[in-house]
Amino acid sequence: MIEAVRATENDKTVFKLRGSLVAGCAAQLETATTAAGRACAFDFADVTIVNSVGFREWIAFLTRFGVNRSIVFRDCGYPILVMIAMFPAFLGGAVLESILLEVRCVDCRRSAMQRLTAAAYAASGLAAARKPSCDVCKRPGASVTALEEVEDCLDRIAWGREAEPSG
Repeated sequence: MIEAVRATENDKTVFKLRGSLVAGCAAQLETATTAAGRACAFDFADVTIVNSVGFREWIAFLTRFGVNRSIVFRDCGYPILVMIAMFPAFLGGAVLESILLEVRCVDCRRSAMQRLTAAAYAASGLAAARKPSCDVCKRPGASVTALEEVEDCLDRIAWGREAEPSG
């Protein structure tokens, strides 16, 4: 099941999603988003599972919820990123602001999550996810690179702008 924790950020209503987009999630989201403002953001950092029923319910919810609203998706992990790339209706007319990539240090072999914004990706592609040093082992010159093969997905996504209509 999904939990949507509401917060306000400037003039935007932010919903931090936690849990799974599975059967019944639409009803939970409808309740949690009642009286949301015209500008909203959904933070997907803590969404762990999306199954086929949750996927369909999310699209139906977003179609209803998105009417006359400006919506941003934040911190989408790899499973959400794949959904958006394969099925643009998952993003709807929302703007993809940032994703979370798992990165690994080639020296200490530890991994961590790193945020990649639309602006950083537009400026330098996946090179923006490579860092000159590791935050974990603190070794200068340690190479940190993205683990997931995300470039193909990223090329198919409308970053930082409304998604292209499908059809």
